[in-house]
Amino acid sequence: MNQKEFTFDPPDRLTGQRAKIIERLQSGPATNAELTQIAMRFTARIHELRKCGYDIRIVRQDRDSGLVWYELV
Repeated sequence: MNQKEFTFDPPDRLTGQRAKIIERLQSGPATNAELTQIAMRFTARIHELRKCGYDIRIVRQDRDSGLVWYELV
């Protein structure tokens, strides 16, 4: 069975959830709780954004509350 290779939009053509996540991160670090409001599978969108060349890092974790902060570098 042949699978189609998934190609990512170039960074200047982001749409939908990826565009909303980048817009949010451009205003500063965001928590996983905030990003879940944009996309339930926000980690998949972050993975796609990283493949597009965006440098998104985890900047802080609070193990007690489960919050994680993401930042666009």
